Amino acid sequence: PPALRSRAWLPIRSPMFWAATIGHSKRIIHDLRNGRRIRVSRFVSAALRRSYDGREGRGEGMQLQDNYNRFAAVAYAHEWAYRRNPAFYDYEKLGGDCTNFTSQCLLAGSGIMNFMPTYGWYYINANRKSPSWTGVQYLFNFLTRQNLSVGPVGAECRIEELLPGDLIQLSFDGLGYSHTPIVVSVQPPVQPENVLLAAHSYDADYRPLSTYEYEKVRFIHIVGVVRP
Repeated sequence: PPALRSRAWLPIRSPMFWAATIGHSKRIIHDLRNGRRIRVSRFVSAALRRSYDGREGRGEGMQLQDNYNRFAAVAYAHEWAYRRNPAFYDYEKLGGDCTNFTSQCLLAGSGIMNFMPTYGWYYINANRKSPSWTGVQYLFNFLTRQNLSVGPVGAECRIEELLPGDLIQLSFDGLGYSHTPIVVSVQPPVQPENVLLAAHSYDADYRPLSTYEYEKVRFIHIVGVVRP
């Protein structure tokens, strides 16, 4: 509902939204919003070279920066919560589209992928993507990785530490986690009914966490982005 919107969040078409991104991330977010395919030749080739020669795995010349663009991640979530960005395959009929959608939001907020084989986080097309792009547990493993490599970095946190742009993962059977919504609003007091989420499968925006029937939940705070 519009009444739940925070005036702090920038509308998707605001000039300030574009000004908040830098370098190639500006072009990536522009392509995401317009449903264009990400230009592999511009943004993938150099990263692939670093990945395959091992530099990304060793974290050479990289540093964790506190520049995750929460505005961009949340704006993207609102833009595509009830639609599908044609730049990405829709996995709705292949186990669900939730983590694919959340990865897109993370990309809008970080502007960078990690093309390391197997353990990276990337999407090129429906058949060329990392397990972490669409897999709930794999995404958690990537975000909480111990070795320094490019891309967003997360850490488990308490519900009170959540911010818009952070993630939540839910377990409906008490065993494995199978759903990854993104936080779009946190209102005091911070409790499940005041943590609002966007998601695919099932599609939702501004949905309170308290409306889900889950057995277990974990909260993931995005602490920053590692860049070359």
